[in-house]
Formats: sequence, structure tokens, C-alpha cells
Amino acid sequence: MTGGGGCGITRSRSTPLGVIVAGVFAVGVLGGACGAKSTTDTATETSSASDTPTSASASVCPSGPFPATYVGAPSAMDNKDAVPAGYFVWNDSYGWHVRVTGGTTDSMPTTMGGTILSSANPSSKPVLKPDDSAGSVTTSENKITFSLKPGGSPVGFDFAVGCASSSVKFELMSVYGSPQPADGIYLGRASKAIENPFIVQRTG
Repeated sequence: MTGGGGCGITRSRSTPLGVIVAGVFAVGVLGGACGAKSTTDTATETSSASDTPTSASASVCPSGPFPATYVGAPSAMDNKDAVPAGYFVWNDSYGWHVRVTGGTTDSMPTTMGGTILSSANPSSKPVLKPDDSAGSVTTSENKITFSLKPGGSPVGFDFAVGCASSSVKFELMSVYGSPQPADGIYLGRASKAIENPFIVQRTG
């Protein structure tokens, strides 16, 4: 094992260094989150380096890392048979992950969409998860626009930002086309948003 930068995170030689990330508008910071194991969508799939964007190393970013609240897939996703409706946003050594679930009915819209705005262009093209049937995601310079098809199992996309991005703004919409209630946005392993939109900013 070799050191992965600050906070005592360790990684194998085959795993890229991670950007340690947190939302400045989040509550319930996970104690010891700096030592959290890097994860992807524990309820549906495990990402690999071959199909997941790679995040810039926090240790080489002059502007510093993002705070640690966003590290690790939300614990609410652990039981794949009882994942609550809402958004799940987290970061690990491969970058950012956005997932949605929703108890939609025939009388409701069948999509959940939104935008993500970084202070610089994403470092790679977003990748739909578990596959292209999850919905659509497009980029225009530093803006990501997405429309996802929520169901009982999480679907979404992965993306990464480089050192040039000092902040990332998330604006997440519900199935009704209005902003998703903040208590339905799960951040990192054990936090929730306190407002929507919200911004995640580097500490440097």
C-alpha cells in the first residue's frame, strides 16, 4: 500500500489518488471520513478504472482538496432492497457520482433532471450508470445537464473535475420539475444537504 495524500487515506498502486470532497452546504459530517473506503454505487454496481472518469489528485491541486463530507457512497444505499427515493451524491478516488431513485407512478413524470456547474470544464465526459438506459447527460463547456429515469434501483452517472475546478454547484430537480427537497439529497456517507442548489468548494 502507498500513501494517498492527506487524511491518512491509503490505496493500492493500481488505484488513482482521490480528490477528497465535501459540500459546504451539508450537515452531519461523518466522523473519520478522511479514512473512508473509496466506493461507487454499492447498491447496483462497482465502478472500475476502465469505465469511470478519473479525478485529479487532491495532493497536487494548488487550490487544495474539497472537504471530506462527500467521501463514500451514502449508507442509505447499502440495503439495495430498501433504497429511499431521492438523490445520492458522493466522491471517491474516481471522481463524482450522482444517482437517483424514485417511486414514480403513471401519473408522475418519469424523469429527474438538473444541472451541475463547475468553475472549470470537467476533466472527462460523464458516463451513465449502470448503462445508457439510465437517461441522458450532456456537457457544454463547464456545465453538465442531465435527465435520469428513476426507479427502484439507483441510476445516474459519474464525472470528474480537475484541479482547475475550485468549486462545483449542484442544482437537482424532483420528478415534479421543482427543486428536490434538501432532505431528499444524500451527501457522502452520512450527510444530507441543507439547501438546494448547493455548492462544494475546495479548501485552499
